[in-house]
Amino acid sequence: MHNTSTAGDRHTDRRLVLKAGAALAAAGPAALRGGHAEAQPRTNRETVLVAYVGAFTTPERKGHGGGINVYRVNPTSGAWTHEQLFEIANPSFLTLDPAQRFLYSVHADLDEVSAYAIDKQNGHIAALNRQSCGGKNPVHLSIDPTGRWIVTANYSAGSVGVVPIEKDGTLGPRSDLVTLTGEPGPDGKRQTSSHPHDAVFDPNGRFVAVPDLGFDRIFVFRLDAANGKLTPNDPPFVATRAGAGPRHIAFHPQMPLAYVINELGSGVRHLPLRPATRQPAADPDPAVHSGGLHRQQPRRRDRRGALRPRRLCVEPGSRQHQDLRRRSAQRDPKTAGLGADPREVPALFLPRSSRPDPLCSQRRRGLQRRAEHRHDRAVQDQPS
Repeated sequence: MHNTSTAGDRHTDRRLVLKAGAALAAAGPAALRGGHAEAQPRTNRETVLVAYVGAFTTPERKGHGGGINVYRVNPTSGAWTHEQLFEIANPSFLTLDPAQRFLYSVHADLDEVSAYAIDKQNGHIAALNRQSCGGKNPVHLSIDPTGRWIVTANYSAGSVGVVPIEKDGTLGPRSDLVTLTGEPGPDGKRQTSSHPHDAVFDPNGRFVAVPDLGFDRIFVFRLDAANGKLTPNDPPFVATRAGAGPRHIAFHPQMPLAYVINELGSGVRHLPLRPATRQPAADPDPAVHSGGLHRQQPRRRDRRGALRPRRLCVEPGSRQHQDLRRRSAQRDPKTAGLGADPREVPALFLPRSSRPDPLCSQRRRGLQRRAEHRHDRAVQDQPS
């Protein structure tokens, strides 16, 4: 059950905003400009943002919120004015449909998605209906580019659900449910089973990427917009470093890149997208962090004559780094060397630390000179 109250009925604690678990929407998807999503703003009218903030509400979640709060935000002064409190349990993530006429929410520790109609005049919301997403504790939802389907990441159940959106904004019965399979990660407490934490469409809307914290994988699906069915991609997933715990993924709007936040590994990684399909490509070196798309490495001969990869570490801006850039521009990309594009060098040669130790600078420079010399000799020894 839910209740609705206005600004004058209840005082809003500052912690409600600070601890809102999902959608601080003034700068995100769950925001309306001027309360008129479909009409063009008038020139003599001040633009106003309407923000929707979800929060945990139950004692199990240590919640201090009351449900979905509606705020009117003045873009000039930044002042927030509380407009409405829609009381409902644990609205943990919110999103708007493409036309910004309806608001949708998943609810922590439950197994459902809820729909709300938005008043164009004041931004207030009214409940439409709820539907099961097929798994407990959905933590994220995305709407496909057609605006007809909602995809949910069901964290506790280890599944991905699809719920249709009807023409009137209400939710229909679930159309698909996929259970994720794989090998648990090395963390015995956090990675005992599948834990998808995100479901994001690529910029073209052709693929859905689902990071799985429990399996150290990023699953990739295709969504059939005709029937709301998910089909595993080929390959069906991208493996990350063991124990990384991928949590969220974001696609670059222009460049063929995807960025992944690893919760257990406390880091951010990037994955190149295949040019033809713009889907995440397999990480060729999941154990080593690299800063660029090109991961081709120079090769050297050991004392027995066999060739093996070699990774050099050069401080950016140093003489060695500038020299490598110059020589890289003179190389043939078809050879086993650095390639012809000098922009490859910063991606290949990274500093060991962002804060170099001044006590070891002389020894480090000496090691770098010797490594550079060995690299040059190895290149000269390679057959043409």
